[in-house]
Amino acid sequence: MVGAALKSAGDRDRGPPGRRGRVCAHQHGAGQPGAAARREVLAELTGSGVEVGVQVAAWRDGELVVDAWAGTADVAEGRPMGPDTLVPAWSTGKGVAAALAAVLVDQGVLAYDAPVARYWPRFGDWVCIGQCHVDEDSITGRWVFRNYLKG
Repeated sequence: MVGAALKSAGDRDRGPPGRRGRVCAHQHGAGQPGAAARREVLAELTGSGVEVGVQVAAWRDGELVVDAWAGTADVAEGRPMGPDTLVPAWSTGKGVAAALAAVLVDQGVLAYDAPVARYWPRFGDWVCIGQCHVDEDSITGRWVFRNYLKG
């Protein structure tokens, strides 16, 4: 069934009623190894209704090697997902922030137990936690990661 969807991926709508959108394989990298498998996964995700719309991009050594999308960006309007469709990232940055912080700690640039204000001097200008009786020097990187970057 997925194979049939791939043959006409750019030509017909996929997915259950109310969740239809175009299954597209972006032109970039369409002939590269794994392109058919990516199209199949995207067609399956959007065709089954698991995802309404999806975008995937990956870079290797500074080069964009995967750029694909499928499904619907806006169900109400029936607008298909595209390469420039803006989507909410929600909490996806937490893992990246934690990994970056770990690298910076390893390099000695950042310390988990140092006050955030050491690295962000204006942090105290806007910090307000609870009743706003917070000494900005008491908020450490470790506290931020424990309280705001947990899953």
